[in-house]
Amino acid sequence: RLDETLPTVIAFAISLLILHIMGVLDDRKGLGPWLKLFIQIAIATALSIWFDIRLLKIIDEPLGIGPVPSVIITVFWIVLVTNAINFMDNMDGLAGGVSAIAASFLMAAALLNEQWFIAASLAVLIGALLGFLVFNVAPAKIFLGDGGSLVIGFALAVLVARTTFYNPAEHGTGLGNGWYGIFMPLAILAVPLYDLITVSILRLKQGRSPFVGDQQHYSHRLVARGLSSRGAVAVIWCIAAVTG
Repeated sequence: RLDETLPTVIAFAISLLILHIMGVLDDRKGLGPWLKLFIQIAIATALSIWFDIRLLKIIDEPLGIGPVPSVIITVFWIVLVTNAINFMDNMDGLAGGVSAIAASFLMAAALLNEQWFIAASLAVLIGALLGFLVFNVAPAKIFLGDGGSLVIGFALAVLVARTTFYNPAEHGTGLGNGWYGIFMPLAILAVPLYDLITVSILRLKQGRSPFVGDQQHYSHRLVARGLSSRGAVAVIWCIAAVTG
C-alpha cells in the first residue's frame, strides 16, 4: 500500500539527494574518504533502523538479540555496494554499463516476485543509465564522478535490501524455495564487488590506503594485458552479464 510505503520512499529519495550533494562537493573540493564513509554509514543505519530496510531478517529471531544482526549486515552491504560502484567509475562507460546490467537482472527478479514498486524503481534507474551511457562511452562527453556513482551504488544496494529473495515463513514468496536464493545479489554484483575487494587488497599489501585511487583496478589490469580501454570495458560488461 502506498500510504505504508511513502515514508520509506521519501527517506530513500532524501538519502540519494544527500549522497549526490556530498559526491558533487567531493568532486569539486575533495571531502576526504573518512567523512564520506561516515555519512554513508549514518544514512544506511538510519534507513535500516527507522525504515525497516534490512537484509536477512530471518536470522534475527534465532540469535535472540533482536534486529541487531540484520541491521549490521544491511549497513555493511549498503556501504560495500555503494563504494564498489564508486570504485568501478574508472573508465568511460564502465560503471554505468555494469550498473545498468545489474539493475536489469535485479528488475527481472523483482518482476518475478511481483514487487512492482521495486521493479519500477529499477526501470527508472536503467533508463537513466542508458540515456547517460549515450554520452559516457568513449570518447565521453560527460562523466559520473562521485556525485553519480555513489547515488547509483546506494540505490542498487537499498533496492536489493527491499527485494525478497527467500522467505520460508510465507509459502510462494521469494525467488524459489531454496535458501541459496539469498546469494543472487552477490552473483549479479560479482564484478564490482570483485574489483573493490581485489584493488583494496593490492593497495593494503603495498602499504597504501585502499581509498587512494590508482591504476590497479580490474579494467586497468585488463588493459595492461593488451586490451584497449574500450575492449576492457566491453569484456567487463560481458562478464557482468554472464554472472547475472
